[in-house]
Amino acid sequence: MGDRGQVEITGTYGSDESIYLYTHWGASNLEHTVANAMARGTGRWNDDEYLNRIIFSEMIQGEVMEDTGYGIGLSVHGDVYKLVVVNHSDNTIGIKQVNYDNVDWNDYNSDDVVWDWTQEPVSFSDFVTLYSAVSV
Repeated sequence: MGDRGQVEITGTYGSDESIYLYTHWGASNLEHTVANAMARGTGRWNDDEYLNRIIFSEMIQGEVMEDTGYGIGLSVHGDVYKLVVVNHSDNTIGIKQVNYDNVDWNDYNSDDVVWDWTQEPVSFSDFVTLYSAVSV
C-alpha cells in the first residue's frame, strides 16, 4: 500500500507556484525529515533553491540511486494523506492531512479531498524545535 506524503514547497523566490516532493514510504515521519533538513540547512534558510535541495536530499538519503520511492512534481499526488508545507515567502512550515471524515468514498475524486491543518504554519525555527532531533 505505502505511506505516501509530499512536501509542498511554495513561495520560492516569491513565486505563487508550488513544487511537490513525493515519498512513497516516508509520510509517517515526514515532518521530522523536513525538520532535520531545516536544522542541517539553517545557513540556507534564505536561499530557496539550496534549501529545496537540502530537503529533498534529506528525504532520499541512502536511496539516491533507487528508481522508485521518491519523485518531484507540480501537483498533489492523488493518494497522499499528508503534506508538509514549506512556504519561503513567509518562512513558515505547517502540516496538512486529509480529513477522511469529509471524503465521499462513493464518488471519490482526489480533487475533492479536504485538507485540514494538523500543525498550523509556524516559523522555520519553531518547526525545527517541534520536530527535529537536531537543535538549531
